[in-house]
Amino acid sequence: MIETPLWHPAEFVLHSRIARENALQECELRATFTAPSGRQRRVYGFWDGGDTWRVRFAPDEIGTWTGLTSCSDASDGGLHGQALELSVGEAQGETAFERHGPIRVASNGRHFEHLDGTPFFWLADTCWNGPLRSDDAEWQLYLDTRTRQSFTAVQWVATQFLAAVSGDRDGRVAFSGIERIVLDPAFFQRLDGKVEAMARAGLLGIPVLLWAAEWTDDPAVNATNPGYYLDEDQAILLARHMVARWDAYPEHSSHFRFPGCFRCHDGLHESADGDTVSAECTTCHVITAQGPSGDMRRSKKPEGLAFEHPPIKDLEDAWQDTPCTDCHAPE
Repeated sequence: MIETPLWHPAEFVLHSRIARENALQECELRATFTAPSGRQRRVYGFWDGGDTWRVRFAPDEIGTWTGLTSCSDASDGGLHGQALELSVGEAQGETAFERHGPIRVASNGRHFEHLDGTPFFWLADTCWNGPLRSDDAEWQLYLDTRTRQSFTAVQWVATQFLAAVSGDRDGRVAFSGIERIVLDPAFFQRLDGKVEAMARAGLLGIPVLLWAAEWTDDPAVNATNPGYYLDEDQAILLARHMVARWDAYPEHSSHFRFPGCFRCHDGLHESADGDTVSAECTTCHVITAQGPSGDMRRSKKPEGLAFEHPPIKDLEDAWQDTPCTDCHAPE
């Protein structure tokens, strides 16, 4: 049984019994954890090279948690049906996240707070290439400086993109290929150290998982931004891998643990004139491409495309008024 303080990342290491040429494409691992209260949370596991898979999880209740893995290849006894157990004690540590938990929107809808109700003020800068291009000493100097200046968060890019076409300082890139991408575990293992350093410094990590901007009419320039040129199914696999790696740390990369856009686009944020923040995706985002692999629609217009939810039986237009977390949340 693994022992960990409340809100602290715990890691389970599993070993596949089946050799795979491209594990990202051929296998999916999930784990469902049951809290002492009976509440359940589901997270993805991720491939970390060779036969190694990992499940990272940050518990939010004190007591004994039990878990069970589920693999898309049920014949793999090393990954499928593995029982997990976690003993969670009182919160420990010096950082705000260790003492107060991850962040959410306060009940009044007007500010962020930690899970225990302690207010959180988001103060960050755009250190896009910081984790990619810094060595450990440079990164620690940056974190020490920002902590001393009372910053609370770091916004950074997690894959190769326009400003880091060659990837990290060692020349590694997150993935190769387009139609069936292949991950480089060493690239992400190096970034794990940067994410852990942010957590130790008490800074919220805000990764841009896939830079998607269409900067010019030059295809060669746009082809450096994976969020622009990857087909949707491959972009999903890549983003899911990163969320599985880092969601247990203090970070802010998805709609699935907390309400994402709906923290503010919830109809509750009202001006003195009675106007509310629109829930239209295009209020903040320009959608340059969407659709399934092989049938991707793209737009070079400034306004982009209107968001379209994948067709689901009986859903119709209900998604327009439904937070993503109502259907996709792991708990």
